[in-house]
Amino acid sequence: MAERLEFREKLAGILTLCESQNNITDKATVEAYFAEDNLSAEQMELVFDYLLSKKVIVSGGRRACCLR
Repeated sequence: MAERLEFREKLAGILTLCESQNNITDKATVEAYFAEDNLSAEQMELVFDYLLSKKVIVSGGRRACCLR
């Protein structure tokens, strides 16, 4: 349960970081942010999907796009 809460806090943190950068980030920044969590490739894709659903532009990714 504590791990879920920590992960949600990390998601909120990366979202805050992206918002401070006008909702633009890159794949390397997101991967570095979650590096210590040892996420699988599938889990990272879910993180990218989450960011895209929040209208964050993620460049350098497989699904890089703009949802503004």
